[in-house]
Amino acid sequence: MYHFFQAHMKKIFWALLFLIIPPFCFFGNFSMGSREKVVGEMYGKPVKENQFQRAYNAVSLEALLRYGENYHKFLKFLNLDQQAWDRMILLKKAKDMDIEVSDSELRNYLVKLFSVPGEKGPVFD
Repeated sequence: MYHFFQAHMKKIFWALLFLIIPPFCFFGNFSMGSREKVVGEMYGKPVKENQFQRAYNAVSLEALLRYGENYHKFLKFLNLDQQAWDRMILLKKAKDMDIEVSDSELRNYLVKLFSVPGEKGPVFD
């Protein structure tokens, strides 16, 4: 029996290789695949919960910065879920159109946005 295995070791190895590895690969893809919850679909592709949560956190933070202490008063009127979807759509469209903003443009816009009227703020060039 030992001589049989020794003589046909290469053939046995390849047979086992083709019989054992494919099931692990096939079933491994299902078990190790992303189990993250899908919350919707955008442009025919699933949107996972963590993607939506990042967009939701961004619009929530933006609203918090905009309304400050009154954030909780306006929260029920803001519809942050819809704003999060809108944000993801806009980011996708901007990426598709190769829209880019330089750091200096963003910096000047933010200074202008948060500056107090009549007060001279810092200017970045």
